[in-house]
Amino acid sequence: MRTGRIFRGAPLLAGAAVGVFIGHTVAYLVAFPAAAQRASEMADAGHAYWPNAIWLLFQFVAFAVATVAIRSLRERAAVEPGRPERPLALFLWLYPRLASLQVAGFVVMEIAERVAVGEPLHSLWTGHLVLIGVASQLAVAVMVAFAMIVVARVAEGIASASRSPLVHARARIPRFVPLVVASRAARPTGAWGLRGPPEDLFA
Repeated sequence: MRTGRIFRGAPLLAGAAVGVFIGHTVAYLVAFPAAAQRASEMADAGHAYWPNAIWLLFQFVAFAVATVAIRSLRERAAVEPGRPERPLALFLWLYPRLASLQVAGFVVMEIAERVAVGEPLHSLWTGHLVLIGVASQLAVAVMVAFAMIVVARVAEGIASASRSPLVHARARIPRFVPLVVASRAARPTGAWGLRGPPEDLFA
């Protein structure tokens, strides 16, 4: 399996979107521990859409899990059983991409929210929100990467388990091996065969 092949494209973007939403929530919980202040800050920063975004989050989670699982099943079914790709190699491919997408997504989201409601951009620094948000996205990206790798490995295990009975059944089918029996060229003395009858019999 080529490293990261099953995560490219749509699964990577869906996983990053999930990470942005989760990291966004963590950032506001840390930056504004008091519930009243947090609610006020989120209302001022244009988060009226947030209840609808929760349903979108579930859709992204379902899409990422389903896509990674299907790609893993296809990948494992298309190749001969062998050593699966090491989780560390997958993590080293997946994490930097998730982290960069999530940090960029968080910053763009916060700017767009404030522009949409006319909130000044300097409010991004209230409670060190930007710094906490970036740190939370980097931390959440670790969890998202591990979760996607676990889904891929579980799907690969299911594919390998379903393929093993077929391999064993194929191995148990007896193969016809033709046996070649060499006949002896020599015949007993006096027997009818290549030699003729004795000459004195016709004398």
